[in-house]
Amino acid sequence: MSTATEKACAEITRLGAATVTFDEAQRTKASSDWSRMSPILAEKVPAGRYVADAVVRPATDRDVATVLRVAYEHDVAVTPRGAGTGNYGQATPFEGGILLDLRALTDVRIGDDTVTAGAGARLSAIDKDLRAAGRDIWMYPSTKTSTIGGFVGGGSAGTGSIEHLTTSDGYVVSATVAPMDGSGELFTVTGDDLVPFIHAYGVTGVLVEVEVRTDPARDWTAVYAAFDSYAGLAAGLRAMGALDPLPRLVSGDEPALVPTLPGSVALDPRSYSLRVIAVSSTLDQVRGAVAAAGGAVVAALDDYVETDR
Repeated sequence: MSTATEKACAEITRLGAATVTFDEAQRTKASSDWSRMSPILAEKVPAGRYVADAVVRPATDRDVATVLRVAYEHDVAVTPRGAGTGNYGQATPFEGGILLDLRALTDVRIGDDTVTAGAGARLSAIDKDLRAAGRDIWMYPSTKTSTIGGFVGGGSAGTGSIEHLTTSDGYVVSATVAPMDGSGELFTVTGDDLVPFIHAYGVTGVLVEVEVRTDPARDWTAVYAAFDSYAGLAAGLRAMGALDPLPRLVSGDEPALVPTLPGSVALDPRSYSLRVIAVSSTLDQVRGAVAAAGGAVVAALDDYVETDR
């Protein structure tokens, strides 16, 4: 550990701004994400090659600002992290320093047509609260256990993007940001001012709270279908674009990918797989489109609850 990181962590502890751990196992675990899914990244950034000097976990947004101020003053690198479900190495601390664990920021407040949540709130928890209130979040990532801060900060689209496009297309209403500029302050951005902070991986400032849009809740059905050929799969996939209302998710997968897919249904690894999260009222349309494309529906799960890694 560098002397600068040691001094910064000592000050953070003295100020009571966060819990700090130097435990090797925790540092190693927190310093990697799901980039191991990629053979290339598994070789470039294997778990244990790049490890933070300390894991720092603030409890409030104001604490995040304090941690960043102290790190700035001591010239210590900071890597923000949510649940670590990203597949691209965003949570890899290439320069050691501080791994900023934001998972304690979990407050959720539901409005009329938006929901405001701390950056560390998992999309699965937010979705559960919203469904109980009769609302659906516009979109969440395929890894629904991701945190909302990580998704908005690092993702661009997700489950729901068929109808609502990307995280930059009106999904985010406002965000509270903690900059690493030595100020120790927070600021809130809205409208066009949000652009530099969405899909920016935390390099323009750490998101500590995000407000995103919601819709009235719908009943969803998960449909799994199988095809003998890629041409059939492609035809079935294209047909899903004609559903009204539009589905939440459509995913076509080649046989080599099928064994890697999580879920409640055992899929044939020799077949081309089509997975759809459709509005329940369109189920007959989905079945008809699959049959017309030469496929077969394997399963249809009502009252769908997504299974995540």
